[in-house]
Amino acid sequence: MQVLITGANGYLGSQLLFYFAKQFPEWHLHALFRQGAKLNRLDWVQDQCQLHSLDSDPALLADLIHQIKPDVIVHTACSYGRKHESAIDVLQANVVFGARLLDALLALKRPVTFLNTGSALEPKVSVYALTKSQFSDYGRMIGSQAEYLQFLNISLQHMYGAGDDESKFPTRMVRMLLNNLSEIELTEGLQRRDFIHIEDVASAYAFAIVHRDQFKKTESIDLGSGNAPTIREFVQLAKKLTGAASELKFGCIPMRPDEPALCIADTTRLNELGWAPQFTLESGLKQMIEQERTQ
Repeated sequence: MQVLITGANGYLGSQLLFYFAKQFPEWHLHALFRQGAKLNRLDWVQDQCQLHSLDSDPALLADLIHQIKPDVIVHTACSYGRKHESAIDVLQANVVFGARLLDALLALKRPVTFLNTGSALEPKVSVYALTKSQFSDYGRMIGSQAEYLQFLNISLQHMYGAGDDESKFPTRMVRMLLNNLSEIELTEGLQRRDFIHIEDVASAYAFAIVHRDQFKKTESIDLGSGNAPTIREFVQLAKKLTGAASELKFGCIPMRPDEPALCIADTTRLNELGWAPQFTLESGLKQMIEQERTQ
């Protein structure tokens, strides 16, 4: 089976590559990334997959898809808009690139499953959330009309794990605690979030691929732990597990105007098919902290 992962140099893409290579050595893995991207996250898996670098030329993308003829595409490439990208840049990355991928797949006229990484955030929260929602809607429409395409949208909650970018709240918080900062300013921390460990994320993606015949032609799949502790509980647990002496100053930072009070996945669909997360928040944070300490 030919499996292509976009955004393979990113945290999620690289972790999926590592998990797939370890658990499914019979899969032929292809890693797609932008020209000039840093590949440090792929050092340990480069000999187990084929690397493909592309610029923004749509013709080159179509040629690559024709060459690989993927059975499954796992689409993780995106822009969060956190590195001074313009709204147009985010739109290009989160909507236009995905649309070009789908267009190239349709030209193959052969069965393919497109596993899209969506977002559980409401579209009004940010340009990132809006564009992710727009592409998910677009993909479902194309999937419902195209004869050969199955479009599965993963509505992903708040993943965490060692080695992620510090722009992500769990990583930033754990590293500040490991550095034993004297004070850490936070919101009230009463908002509830569904945190899911990266290994559980990877196992769920693999599960969806293996069992793709049991999903509809177009379907949205909630992915999370199914539990939603408060941000305050998350930080307090992380502080306990790191042994930090940092003073947690809850209430010093105002919440965003559109901050949702609750984000939680309904994992019923995956659970019914046989998938369940293996990490509790405590066991997942313990592993993350241990790995962060050694890196």
